[in-house]
Order: sequence, then C-alpha cells, then structure tokens
Amino acid sequence: MALFNSAISGNLTRVRLLVGQLGMDPETSNAMGWTPLNLAALSGHLDIVAYLVESGANIETRQRWGQSPLGSAAINGHVNVVRFLMDHSPPANTSSRDSDGALPIHYASQFGFVDCLKVMLEHGADVNAVATINGWTPLHTAAAAGQAEAVELLLEWGADAGARDRGGRRAVDLVGMTVAVTRRQYREIGCLLERRRCPGASPAPEEASDGRHDNMMVSG
Repeated sequence: MALFNSAISGNLTRVRLLVGQLGMDPETSNAMGWTPLNLAALSGHLDIVAYLVESGANIETRQRWGQSPLGSAAINGHVNVVRFLMDHSPPANTSSRDSDGALPIHYASQFGFVDCLKVMLEHGADVNAVATINGWTPLHTAAAAGQAEAVELLLEWGADAGARDRGGRRAVDLVGMTVAVTRRQYREIGCLLERRRCPGASPAPEEASDGRHDNMMVSG
C-alpha cells in the first residue's frame, strides 16, 4: 500500500499527499498490524512520525506482537524518534508491553542503545521493569547481550544487580547468554555487576560464549 511504502521509505511529501489531501486514514494497518506510524518509527523517520502524530495517529498503537511505535524506534536505536514519542506519550506508554511482556527499555538494553536508554530513564521508565515471560530486568537483558555500556548506565540509574529472574538468576549469571562475548567483555561486565552487590559471579570461560541464543526472550 502506498502509505506504508511512503512511511518506510521516508517520503514525507507523499505521506502528506496521501493523508492530508487524499484523506487516507493514518490509523490504517496491514495484516500484521503495522500502522504507518509504527513503520515510520521503526525506520527512524522523525519528520513522518511527527506528521502522523499531528494528523491524529494513535501513539500507543500496537502491531500483532504488541510492539508499539516507541518499541519500534527503540529496537533500532532511533533516539530522536524515541525522544519525540516519549515527549508526546502519556506516562503509561513507557510500560507498553509486547506479547512476550518486554518493554521498550528492554529493547534498548538488549542492543546497547545507550542514548535511547538515557532518554527513557529521564522520562521515567522503570529501570527495574520485569519482562513477564522470563522475569528479566533491563539489566539482565543488557548483561545477557554483552552490552557493557548499557549495564553501566543502568547501574548508575539504580538498577538492582541482585534481582533474580524466574529461574533465580541474577544479571551476573547471564553474561553473554544471548550473544557471543569475548573473555574481556565477560570480565568487564562481571566486574561492573560484582561491584553492585553481586558477589559470586561465575568464573570467566576459557573461550568466548558459544552464542547459543540470539533472542532476548530466553527463559531457560
């Protein structure tokens, strides 16, 4: 559909034509539940995001798996879009969960988008928010993905390094679980977490993690 393609590609002129002059509904969605706003946020097109919001697009719309425009921007590290959506969202938008119970702050933590994390935290996102599928906090998620800068930032904002997931594991127990990490990364993150009330970290492996998972939502 023309409106979806224009939102993804960043063609603001065409989006204005389709919505503003031809009267297309900015809330229209495709078979997967994606709206033009969600797609523009995913692609990082701030001008189109702003125009669609001004045109009445629902900032809390979700696609089939529950991902909101804020989550779509966060998962790709589009900090300017994240900031705009946070500025224009009701407070509840920071707790918009997807179908796995994950929040936008989990996405930013997983992929190490520290600028996005800062914006979310400054706007009141819960640093200890729990993903319902596995009990992971953003700190668990960042540690599992080997994101040292994200781990450090979350700790600075008061993340609970002693929090345990549904399996009883702390963030320090999950370092490198979802991606391959080097021995240096393993130790760096472990040291950060141990300084924050996490004694007893697992010893660093002789080799890098085998990267047996590539998805944040690991419950076992």
